[in-house]
Amino acid sequence: PTGLESCLPADYRKILAVPPGYEGQFKSLLLDDNVTRILGPYDVFSRRFHWKTNRRIIKEVHALAIADWIDQQDLGFKIVYLLRHPIPTALSMMRGCTLRAEANLRHQSFRERYLTKAQVELGWTVLHDGSEFEKRILEWCLENIVPWKIVTTRPHDWLVVTYEELVLSPDQSLRLIASRLGLQHLDRLRQVMSRPSASTNDSR
Repeated sequence: PTGLESCLPADYRKILAVPPGYEGQFKSLLLDDNVTRILGPYDVFSRRFHWKTNRRIIKEVHALAIADWIDQQDLGFKIVYLLRHPIPTALSMMRGCTLRAEANLRHQSFRERYLTKAQVELGWTVLHDGSEFEKRILEWCLENIVPWKIVTTRPHDWLVVTYEELVLSPDQSLRLIASRLGLQHLDRLRQVMSRPSASTNDSR
């Protein structure tokens, strides 16, 4: 449940809070081997393919607002916050990603917890009258407001990495990530670091 079922189609919703009474269901989604789907590597003939793993990796895209909740549950996850500059992010999103900023502005719990009245009014103004680029920048702001507040105002044990660091200093970034996450085979990371993600196609 997202709390937006009555006002937005499924494609436009985000998970912006864990509704009271659903904590167990959310934990199960994160921890249950039979619920969490397994993504990649897809080639069963690859030397890097393994039928079993001792790691669980969750890539959270439309639920950044509950990263704090996940962290507080002490589920054993180490959180890596990957941050990309808003301008290239907005330009990339303009090429076909669904605009979900309205979800943040409609979600009562999110508004009350993270936004001022002036910010909500500005958000609606941008959504109604702004350019496509401005709308995407708004989405970047709304998407990152929760983790950004955590890493800039509170003690945290998150690893914060920027997309730009990964591109400009890949080896240094890999060493940092490997050290923080206990990854032993740095050479394997180097071998695959130029491969695009599964969500990236040839046109991108």
